[in-house]
Amino acid sequence: MKQSVNIIVCIIFLLSISCKKEQKIVDRRIPEYSVFAEIPINAIKPKGWLQQYLINQQNGLTSFLNNVYPCNVGAWSKPVLDSLRKPNPAMWRFEQTAYLTDGQLSCGYLLNDSSLINKAMERINYTLDHPDAGGYLGNPIIKNQRWAHSVFFRAVKNYYMVSKDPKVLTALTNHYLKECYPHTSDIRESINIEDIMWLYNELRDTTLLNYAEKIYKDADEKKFKYEKHELVETSSADFLKDVPSVTHGVTYFERAKLGAILYVATGKKEYLEPSVAAFKKADKYHMMVDGVPCTSESLRAPVPSELHETCVIGDYSWAIGYVLMATGEASYADKIERAMFNAAPGAVTSDFKAVQYFSGPNQTVVTNSSCHSVFFGGGTYMQYMPAPHTECCPANVNRFMPNFVSRLWMQDHKGGIVASMYGSSQLNYVAGAEGDSVTIDENTNYPFDEKIEFVINTHNKASVAFPFTLRIPGWCKSPSIKINGVEISENHTSGTYVTLDKSFKNGDKITAEFPQEIKLTHWARNGVAVERGPLLYALKIQQDFQIDPTEKSSNKNFPAYNIYPISDWNYALNIDPLQLTELEVVKKPFNNNPWSNETAPIEIKVPARKVKGWELIRTNKFDTEIWADGINALGQHEWTHYDKYTVKGDMILTPKIPEGKYLSKKLALENEMITLVPYGCTKLRLTIFPDATYTQKPK
Repeated sequence: MKQSVNIIVCIIFLLSISCKKEQKIVDRRIPEYSVFAEIPINAIKPKGWLQQYLINQQNGLTSFLNNVYPCNVGAWSKPVLDSLRKPNPAMWRFEQTAYLTDGQLSCGYLLNDSSLINKAMERINYTLDHPDAGGYLGNPIIKNQRWAHSVFFRAVKNYYMVSKDPKVLTALTNHYLKECYPHTSDIRESINIEDIMWLYNELRDTTLLNYAEKIYKDADEKKFKYEKHELVETSSADFLKDVPSVTHGVTYFERAKLGAILYVATGKKEYLEPSVAAFKKADKYHMMVDGVPCTSESLRAPVPSELHETCVIGDYSWAIGYVLMATGEASYADKIERAMFNAAPGAVTSDFKAVQYFSGPNQTVVTNSSCHSVFFGGGTYMQYMPAPHTECCPANVNRFMPNFVSRLWMQDHKGGIVASMYGSSQLNYVAGAEGDSVTIDENTNYPFDEKIEFVINTHNKASVAFPFTLRIPGWCKSPSIKINGVEISENHTSGTYVTLDKSFKNGDKITAEFPQEIKLTHWARNGVAVERGPLLYALKIQQDFQIDPTEKSSNKNFPAYNIYPISDWNYALNIDPLQLTELEVVKKPFNNNPWSNETAPIEIKVPARKVKGWELIRTNKFDTEIWADGINALGQHEWTHYDKYTVKGDMILTPKIPEGKYLSKKLALENEMITLVPYGCTKLRLTIFPDATYTQKPK
């Protein structure tokens, strides 16, 4: 009898161990058809320049946007406020605060900053604790316009992944399923599919999956035209058409990710294919040199003088991350890095206290009257200021780098750890079939350096077996990977992943080197740009920052600037493409604040020729266009028609790059050596240059 009891006890013990192991695997909650999946954000600790960037956010707009932009007050954290009803529409206030809440919570988790976490949690807790009788979460003002919910619930998702607070799942399920809401298939509101599918992945309730698929189908069938302007072209059929789009940029990319999100749960390729096609089309017809599609505010042709809305930097990078997880294709990670290492720091001051609404590759003057886009032309929309007059961007910018850091590390179905993108950081997570705790320290100054070192800490175990996957960037021709100093002999293909599936001992070091080579890329108007690895380079212009006393949101702690050039910028590159290896790359002492002209850790010296007569444009009128605000039959805000008009006043603008006969006649005879720095270090910049060698080529 005693022996039987002992056997039963042993069986129960073994079953409990098995259940614990199984629970660790289940806790990964990886969608069935995904290649990679996210991990909880608090498993990642940024280091080096990434940590300092987030500290700058912490000391800048991420903590203090409310102080300079009063429309945040009350949204998501108080009962109905009449002040939020006026001016119409109120929805933008809730969208803005949703962006800010997401950025604050993510930044707070990454820095372990209770102040930022508490700011976000005040809104999250209030919202979760105050559903109405039908389960609806949020202020009644936006009950019939739920685009902002899809953003706000991203923060709620992060909170749950860290806390496992069960009230999150209950509250969100009731919000989506308890009471029928008829408008979720509207174009922007359909983006709630992202949150519904996250909830499905946690609960595996097929009612949620069916609901998400129905929203996708219903939204796919809707067509929206405002007068003669085709504003929304985001159905599956639209994405699959090999033609340019004129859709609003944020709308396009937020919608483009939805098929990939549904695919990882269902395996249905009819969902994935439109998502892949949407981003392929953006590359082909709209991609700008800094890694973000031309979106001012609708998608446009990426000529050197055009711009992109700052919101799109984050929305594009976040959206394409879902296609990365669905496909496991390294090229999508390359695209995210390109946007985050160039466009993102280029659109905000290095102290994170002023941001642009529109930014772009060529901006040789940036003032309150220098916007040179056809959309909002002649106005303040390129000015660096704490609170641009379009409310989304100063809040959305707080999400960019936290979102990037949150996806540096991912997981796979085998308990493997994936270094999907690169940046100095520490990962504390469970790995392998046994779910053993490991710490991986990633030590690097990437993207400014070519070497990345990973140090494995197995804690109390002599070794831990798990697959460790590293990405080989598509731009790298001769990568090298070593384990404890010994080169892995197999050939590594650019734009793929390498998986080291082995038992790692405590203290093991994996070293990856990705040599960066200079290359020239060619753009419209015979423009030429200089790249090296994941970084784009721009002319180092001496910048005169003058505080703008006319901007109402400006104060001594968070000033708005008019920035003027005080050095020559009117150059055409005169680089022989066969002599790129002879160009001088100058590496300077590295510090953790690399994103400014003064602290740029890399410079490239290149030959150029002055273009005589190529000067800033001074004018008193500008022909521009804008979508006009309106309220539809449901009482919802939307753009109802297109307006074109002429802006008048004293303006100073960046000129288009000269080409053809003008360029050939105006080039100076002598060469000069000019200095290029990483694009993200610049606020004034010339990135796409006239090509002086073009005039020397045979006709």
